[in-house]
Amino acid sequence: MENLYNEINKYHLERHLALENSSGGEIRKARGSLVEELVKSIWEGLGEGHKAVLQQKHEIYFDSIDKSMKVGCDVDCYKDEKLACIVECKAYLEKCYLERAVSDFRYLNETTKVPKIVVALEESIDPNTYEIIKHLHSDVFDGMYILCSGKRNASKPMYKSQYLKPIERELFNNLINFFKEIK
Repeated sequence: MENLYNEINKYHLERHLALENSSGGEIRKARGSLVEELVKSIWEGLGEGHKAVLQQKHEIYFDSIDKSMKVGCDVDCYKDEKLACIVECKAYLEKCYLERAVSDFRYLNETTKVPKIVVALEESIDPNTYEIIKHLHSDVFDGMYILCSGKRNASKPMYKSQYLKPIERELFNNLINFFKEIK
């Protein structure tokens, strides 16, 4: 896993530094895509039989009203061609983003009971708020994994080289350990 950690961290740092002179919209889009690519690489780095698909939609049918809708999250993780985990990815995690993810998880739970998590580079949510949301939605939400330490600071954006944070090894290992426990 040491090589995987080094590859992921290098990719993360290079992609962030490339954003330093970009505009706001470009930065938001690129950082979101970066987290998706990191999660995909981490999952697939676990070895043979692990494949991740980005931006896949699931059709959810509701018999009681004879209607369906498509819902998706950022990364669907497959193990031996079976859906094993669904991941919502964020550059940083605030309460409104977590609530949106949990809402999507609730819909997705109608079709699959696989673990559903949020992975973010930085956190910006109060720990008490997180614990309340986790407690209230434990039936559809299996946790959040933050990859860089320290709270998000809008006046010190991570895409600026002087504020760039590496992916912390311990936080990376927490996500790896969660992924390894998935059957």
